[in-house]
Amino acid sequence: MFTARILVVDDDEVLRQLVGGVLTIADVTVAEAVDGPDGLAQRPHASRT
Repeated sequence: MFTARILVVDDDEVLRQLVGGVLTIADVTVAEAVDGPDGLAQRPHASRT
């Protein structure tokens, strides 16, 4: 079975939590990042060169 995974990137903590909460209710796995570099670092393949 497929499980959706979404990375929510926003510097506004309230907005990040709101979007993440809605997605979690929709049975989506959510990760959060505070900015672009943090989001890029969380990509599954970020450590590959």
